[in-house]
Amino acid sequence: MEKTNYGNSTINTGKIAFNTNNNLKKFLSKFEESKWLEYLSDILIGANTVTNKLLSKINVICHCSDGWDRTSQLCSLVQIILDPYFRTFEGFAVLIEKDWVIS
Repeated sequence: MEKTNYGNSTINTGKIAFNTNNNLKKFLSKFEESKWLEYLSDILIGANTVTNKLLSKINVICHCSDGWDRTSQLCSLVQIILDPYFRTFEGFAVLIEKDWVIS
């Protein structure tokens, strides 16, 4: 919230206290308008669906035609779910390099 200028926060005994002048309401309203949680939910549901299909020996093709990063996000999450190597620091770095870094 501090980075979005919706709240002037102060550190008080390890907790962040926000001014009561509706900054929190403004932030939460903007956050809700972004539909970020819906988007995140859709990606997680998709990763779960693809994972279940693959575990059931069903072939899957992932393709997003509107230019967003959903294909990479979905495929990366599936790899993290299915392969414990990608859940290690080394494996995660390899995953980022192979699926996200343009060479």
